[in-house]
Amino acid sequence: MMEDLEKMKRLLGVHLYGDVNGCTDFGDSFAKSVVTKNYRAILEVIGFAYKWNEKSKAAFCEFIGKPVVKTKKGMVNYVLEWCGLSYDDYLVSEEYFKAKNSLDNITERLKEKYPDFEKLELYIKKCFEDNCVEFRVINRKSYLVTPDQPSYGYHLKSRDVIDFAKISSNEYFAKKKFLESSKLVELHPSVA
Repeated sequence: MMEDLEKMKRLLGVHLYGDVNGCTDFGDSFAKSVVTKNYRAILEVIGFAYKWNEKSKAAFCEFIGKPVVKTKKGMVNYVLEWCGLSYDDYLVSEEYFKAKNSLDNITERLKEKYPDFEKLELYIKKCFEDNCVEFRVINRKSYLVTPDQPSYGYHLKSRDVIDFAKISSNEYFAKKKFLESSKLVELHPSVA
């Protein structure tokens, strides 16, 4: 691993700065991402279309022994292949992290707005514990219901509660799909 790390640093130094020893802090962190196969960090740097971070793309492609491609899809496919992920796993991962980010954002917003936010959070958690995880609108009223018994559920009264419940439900299902992939769980054990 150390040899690979040094090789990637040298490649970045040559491609970015024209010097084998020219690697900076950015280069160090990117090289570590490549060697540890952290696909999210790699894609943050090179997962863009033509003309974005071309020299970093060239260094990565040389490291993995592939020709440089100019499309975003091509680079994403190289990164996923390098990290041992399927495209479906990548989409599941992106869906989960997007839902998690949305949940974190609304949680912060509602904590500022409501001093007793913990009660709302406990209410939604109780709904989930009772298997009421699906969001439904029945007669213009919003509910969290059980998927197999849609007549049983919890009424959601305010707009903030409805938004929080929707986003929590999205995150719940996205996490459930995420945990079905052993490769994603292996790469992100903190999610489990």
